[in-house]
Amino acid sequence: MKIFVTGATGFIGYNLIKKLEKKKIQAIGFGRKIKKKGQKKFKYIKIFELDIYKKNIFKKFGTPKILIHLAWEGLPNYQKSFHLKKNLPNNFLFLKKAVNSGVKQLIVSGTCFEYGKQEGCMDESMKTIPFTKYAKAKDRLRKKLEKLKMKKSFRIQWLRIFYPYGNYQNTNGLLPSLKKAIKEGKRNFGTTPKSVVRDFISVSKIVNFILKLINNHKINGIINCCSGKPQSVFNFVKNYCKKKKIKINIIANKYPVPDHEPLKFWGSNNKMKSLFNYKS
Repeated sequence: MKIFVTGATGFIGYNLIKKLEKKKIQAIGFGRKIKKKGQKKFKYIKIFELDIYKKNIFKKFGTPKILIHLAWEGLPNYQKSFHLKKNLPNNFLFLKKAVNSGVKQLIVSGTCFEYGKQEGCMDESMKTIPFTKYAKAKDRLRKKLEKLKMKKSFRIQWLRIFYPYGNYQNTNGLLPSLKKAIKEGKRNFGTTPKSVVRDFISVSKIVNFILKLINNHKINGIINCCSGKPQSVFNFVKNYCKKKKIKINIIANKYPVPDHEPLKFWGSNNKMKSLFNYKS
């Protein structure tokens, strides 16, 4: 079995690569820049630094049975036009090339932002109303792949990932910012209003979901990758500090609700639970 992982040096991708290595599953990873120490020193994983949109990796490395596509440029700049003008065509052509070369299973990272500014609990059957250019690009990519699937025989598992946290997260993320404040000896840490509700999921659970999907023939289509548990940003930070025995004042209303996000927003993980016996 051959597995390719794009975005292998990113937040989710690198966590996945480390898990594959731990489980002694052979795979080939691709990243634009190899920065982290040890990324070239795996035993079961080979990582190559190259631009997958310019190099035909299927001609160079052969056709994998499974392609886990986590690559996407330019985040977290959600409203930049390059998502539609550059990323959308680049990613579709890359995935089309993968299918034409014989890849039979695509596991692709989508985003919860495809639901747009709808409030409440989102399930996979709901209409998408993307608000940001990033979400519009992801949503259109999925629809293009669904049309391609009518002509070509392959499975696609589209992961609508909610709010991940964990090791190797972007330094501007919520918990990395909290850790930085603690390290710098700050007395206070600000959050959005207590009314802001999100669905936080650890990157380790996302990685375990992806591993479960490998060679899974029972499911195609959209899968919410979430905890299924609504939680205010304020309480998420507070509970994290309590668990880690960290003393810092959590100040609500420090930051406004981002204009591209709803006030209360979380996912249904019933589809995941039914398939993987996952407990939130």
